[in-house]
Amino acid sequence: NNNNNNNNNNNNNVTSHKCRLTSTISRNFLNFQFSPDSKYLFAFCDFQIGLNIWSLDDGSSLLIREAKYINSGVAFSYDNQFIAILLRIDCKDFIQILNYETWSTINIFSINTQDSNYLAWTNDNLCLIVSDITVNYSLKIYRIDGTCTFNFSAYTNELGIKSLCLTEPKIQEQHAGFLAIGSYDQKIRLLNLDNYKFLFNNLEHNIIVNDTNIIAYKEIIDPDFVSQTIFPKTKFILEGVPINLKYNKVDINKPNPKIGISKLAFNKNASLLYSINDNMPCVLWIWKMINGKIKAIITFIDPIINAKWHPSYNLLIICTG
Repeated sequence: NNNNNNNNNNNNNVTSHKCRLTSTISRNFLNFQFSPDSKYLFAFCDFQIGLNIWSLDDGSSLLIREAKYINSGVAFSYDNQFIAILLRIDCKDFIQILNYETWSTINIFSINTQDSNYLAWTNDNLCLIVSDITVNYSLKIYRIDGTCTFNFSAYTNELGIKSLCLTEPKIQEQHAGFLAIGSYDQKIRLLNLDNYKFLFNNLEHNIIVNDTNIIAYKEIIDPDFVSQTIFPKTKFILEGVPINLKYNKVDINKPNPKIGISKLAFNKNASLLYSINDNMPCVLWIWKMINGKIKAIITFIDPIINAKWHPSYNLLIICTG
């Protein structure tokens, strides 16, 4: 009885909140997103009609017309002073920058892209990183006043950028950070955003690896364990060089080819970077950022679905299936 009373008291103390949101420009919402401080709710309308922003404090709202993307088209500066939004106006790309406190427009300017699909702030909150549509290899960096300070294209007439990853911002450090660029050519390029110089320009994912300094693990079915279920027990063994990695041939007659660097992520202190190349979906690569060399290769039985670094330690959780 005491336990039931405690549970009832706890339930009575829980504050519930319900509201109904209605858009005046669209019948459907595609996605919702909270601001970093959870004071505002962003509602994305279909057909790139607009973005509704609601205050959860006073119920006021703001409409940003012709906002582009529901996931990668809104970027908050790390100091929570600015918000940048990708727009599509008359078949041209624009960036609108708002003051986060007053929601007044600081600037709106056009960007020289065909159909931009990525927007992010540098770690020092001074510039914006923009990448173009997959068929056009183009990476640009703009200041808040609309000046383009960097323009990069590794090659032309081929599928371009597939993934991007920024190092985490460090408190009380005015450092723009590093940007890892994963491309369809199966290479990683690492850019220093302070001076726009490439630390490494061609980190390749080769089929055969001969470096004796690499730690290589391979997942196998444990022969000593007889499973009575459909999920056999596995174990990891060390591999010696040369390491021959399984490689999937690409069918050029099918759309959205499984090729190129689809996932990238730095660890907490940016000393390590993991990558997944869709040509080798069962292989996870770990790179040392001090010299751009491979630290470890892990080969799994099943394709890798996702991987995530621990927020504080050099631990990596990997999901396969």
